[in-house]
Amino acid sequence: MLRTRKGRALRVLFIIDEYTKRIVASYMAPSIKQEDVARVLLEAMIREQAQPENIRSDNGSEFIAETVQEFMAANGIKAIYIDSRLPLAERGHRVLQLLLPPGVRRPVWFHNYDDIDVAMGDWLRDYNRYRPHGSLGFKTPEEFAGKPVDRRAHLLTLVAA
Repeated sequence: MLRTRKGRALRVLFIIDEYTKRIVASYMAPSIKQEDVARVLLEAMIREQAQPENIRSDNGSEFIAETVQEFMAANGIKAIYIDSRLPLAERGHRVLQLLLPPGVRRPVWFHNYDDIDVAMGDWLRDYNRYRPHGSLGFKTPEEFAGKPVDRRAHLLTLVAA
């Protein structure tokens, strides 16, 4: 969870395409509700012009809530929940520590939510456009995403921190 200098909390939701490693959507708010998850998923599907077969997440309340379950069922999406006690789940729980640069993680840099929003937007563009991944043949997520593939088969991961 991110915090401003005054200690105000801000949660972040990332939607990550596991095939391309691209962050296809993000959302920040003091709290993330089930309606937020469903809305951000729908917006990502429209923007990407793709619908995943599966979505992986932990079993946090915002992911297992009725609104999200109904949205996924209506769109033919299967939920894959990971046990937060397993090592694989640790990757998701620590995504901010693993993905965000130290300057974005440190609350001392932010006076308010707008400061965090600007830093996050800059970082997301850099992450998708300029950060190569070894698992992608040292291509950036956007370079790798340019390859023709079956977009429906992609697995999306939801991470809230």
